Amino acid sequence: MHRSSRNALVPALLAAALILAVSSGCGRRARPSPMGSVIGVKIYEHPGPFGPLFDEWRGLGVDTVFAGESLARNADFRNLVRSNGLTLYLIFPVFQDPEAVKTDPGLAAVTAAGTPAREAWVEFVCPARGDFLARRIDELRRAVAAADPDVVSLDFIRYFVFWERVAPDRTPASLPRTCFCPVCLAGFERTDREQGHAQVTHFFKQSMQRGLVNHRTG
Repeated sequence: MHRSSRNALVPALLAAALILAVSSGCGRRARPSPMGSVIGVKIYEHPGPFGPLFDEWRGLGVDTVFAGESLARNADFRNLVRSNGLTLYLIFPVFQDPEAVKTDPGLAAVTAAGTPAREAWVEFVCPARGDFLARRIDELRRAVAAADPDVVSLDFIRYFVFWERVAPDRTPASLPRTCFCPVCLAGFERTDREQGHAQVTHFFKQSMQRGLVNHRTG
């Protein structure tokens, strides 16, 4: 498998892993369906009180709340979500984790220029880091158990790019390429070595077959 194909599969495989990790935690009781039309608000933090906030949402016809983990874990906030008949999405950023990179700079995704994958507040961990992913899956399980959401929104589950700053006239070639951290470079080398061995084996098999045919017909 080529590098680009392998890299393209990573976010999809990670999404599957994370969905399996939380599938037993969400939807334990009948709730409003998240399917169909949605009038939603996205909110990460709020100091409270929450009552006026929900009064405003009710007037706007809001039926869905996309909440950051700290709010989704807040019992008072959740009680108002339920009493107002709203659907609760837990926002869970997967590879956007500046704190993890600050604690362990070796986790950072690296661009083709050899610099950490960082732009403004967007700072990614390399998606190939299995140790980090295992930790995030465990953190997601705990978050689901604490917040009991209807749905989990898996955000930033991709390779690095700051989509909000990608203008319509940008070409794919102009976007940053990642990841080229030591873990990914080692994976490239291993893949190239395996592909090279397969190509050499195929070459010798073809050569032997041609030699055998020539011997028989010569």
